[in-house]
Amino acid sequence: MNLLKPAQAIIYTRDMEPITAIDMKPRYWDFLEQTGHINFAVSPPLDIKTFYSGSSITEISRLTVRIDAYPTRVGSSMGLILVTDTETEALLMNPTLLPGQQRAINEERKKAFAKGFLYALKMAMGDG
Repeated sequence: MNLLKPAQAIIYTRDMEPITAIDMKPRYWDFLEQTGHINFAVSPPLDIKTFYSGSSITEISRLTVRIDAYPTRVGSSMGLILVTDTETEALLMNPTLLPGQQRAINEERKKAFAKGFLYALKMAMGDG
């Protein structure tokens, strides 16, 4: 099968609602093609109580995100639609920006840097 292996993937709920985008390595696609599913470990968010509870980091529970792959035809190639039942846990995965989102984020970062730089310059010159 000529499987498409994009660098990013969208994870969907069973209702086909997109919930997150993640980076995907080619070996993950290979594994999904062979087995039809893959599990990712995620950590729950840590709060200050965790650190004061006396628990070591190794005692903190890990959660699992199971992703099922469903083949679909895309032109003359095959693709996989990735779906999960573990929606809450999937939101804890390390998200990625899609190419169309990156430009807007970069522009906002440039503006924020310029604003901060000008403020620091004014402060250094005694104008603040």
